[in-house]
Amino acid sequence: MNMTDQGVEFDDLDDLFNRVKDLKSGEHLAVRSRTIMAQGVISELKEDPRFHDFTASAAKHKGAFQRNDLNLFTIQRK
Repeated sequence: MNMTDQGVEFDDLDDLFNRVKDLKSGEHLAVRSRTIMAQGVISELKEDPRFHDFTASAAKHKGAFQRNDLNLFTIQRK
């Protein structure tokens, strides 16, 4: 995983979960998939029981649309 100005990069859902599992309620993290567009990852998160305490949104990360970065999104613990 690599921290960039475009969010924390991750390789797969296991990698992502390891990065966000310690977030406290209300905390969020900008993340960027190396391989899958944000909407695809967000769909996968909804199906994965490890992420039931999290919400994810591409729209919440303003920089994603300014840079046309379709892999960037925000994940937040409920």
